Amino acid sequence: MTDDVLFLSGEQVARLLDVEAAIASQPAAFTALGSGAAGPPARIMHPSRFDDSVVLAHVSRLSADSGAAARFGSVDPGNAASGPPTVHAGVTVPAPETGRPVAVLDGIAVTTLRTAATSAAAVEAQPPHLVALGIQEMAAARAVVRAAQGESA
Repeated sequence: MTDDVLFLSGEQVARLLDVEAAIASQPAAFTALGSGAAGPPARIMHPSRFDDSVVLAHVSRLSADSGAAARFGSVDPGNAASGPPTVHAGVTVPAPETGRPVAVLDGIAVTTLRTAATSAAAVEAQPPHLVALGIQEMAAARAVVRAAQGESA
């Protein structure tokens, strides 16, 4: 089965997914959420009983025409002391018709792009008085600057 599944690293995701297209997609996504045409993803956050790590999963399907998507990962605060990132995740994308996995993408790169695009789309819709930034702050800040300069449309 893995011969047909596309695996994309964080570098590949950043190179292949277009920031401008991601920014342009956000108004429709928020409109669908606001109107009830799409629902927020189901979220599972499961703390470990062994240490301070947390397993997370977010799953969703926008419509009958779109495939499901699932992000699975972990938050491992203990990694901070030894160097590896504290958050790891992957996004699995199944085919809409069959549900068979067709791609697995680096979830941190996807989340960073989506967070940045959301921030930039918000700037385009309403110039910011305050923009809250999270773990993906550098990518979000770059996207916000691009949107403020009119480079994303």
